[in-house]
Amino acid sequence: MSDVPESPASGTETTNSPAVLLVDDIPANLRVLYESLNGRDYRLLVANGGAQALEIARRSRPDLMLLDIMMPDMDGFEVCRRLKEDPETASIAVIFLSALDDAADKIHGLELGAVDYVTKPFHPDEVAARVETHCKILRLERELGQRNRQLELVRDRILHSMMEGVVGLDAQGAVSFVNPAAERMLGLPAARLLRDSIDDWEPSALLDAARAVLTERREVSIDELALPRPDGGTVPMEVRAAPIADAADRAGVVLVLRDLSERRRVEAKLHRASDELNRSYR
Repeated sequence: MSDVPESPASGTETTNSPAVLLVDDIPANLRVLYESLNGRDYRLLVANGGAQALEIARRSRPDLMLLDIMMPDMDGFEVCRRLKEDPETASIAVIFLSALDDAADKIHGLELGAVDYVTKPFHPDEVAARVETHCKILRLERELGQRNRQLELVRDRILHSMMEGVVGLDAQGAVSFVNPAAERMLGLPAARLLRDSIDDWEPSALLDAARAVLTERREVSIDELALPRPDGGTVPMEVRAAPIADAADRAGVVLVLRDLSERRRVEAKLHRASDELNRSYR
């Protein structure tokens, strides 16, 4: 294996280049794999057995692993299983290398978490094409994950700045999120609200509205509702309930609560002013 470097190497290596770990116990196979990918935008690492592959994977965290199945110290299936069980290495994409074109082996490998297969003898163009495809997929998945996290941060900022209370329920009616305005209106901390389900709620009109949205998938509006608080008082609320679905298409409900207390105080002042004007006129 003297012609194959033991450390990361690539003719066009950059800090953002995907790292690819090549694993095979036969030096000639490693050489073919290395030459298929050398000179492209990859950081290449090599291992000549399963135990060494796991050590390098834990230390260097490659993006992708080309993993031989038949190895004397530890077969590729066991290496893949250990990779996927370890949270530190579970995200490494695995492409199995095998001289066997057995459908049962392919299914077993995919069940363990592999993303693809390359059959021996290797064709350099095929190896390069498979690696390029899966590196693109990995990059797009990471970009999507980053954008999703950014959107979640924006959503959280919006929810925290809203004057209206926002309460989310999952498909079982359990509270899944609540914003600070809802905490103030309901007089309960988020930690307590997140333990509740709609079955614990009063009054019954709010319970009926949430259930209607869950079962009928339609919006429900309540123009005014006296919502009880833990201190024994009530708060006049306008309620809007609408169906939502997350990325996994699980049903849920979002409740938007608008405190009508200030509106009622203004209306009361207007009524008193109107009465005083009427008395003055008389």
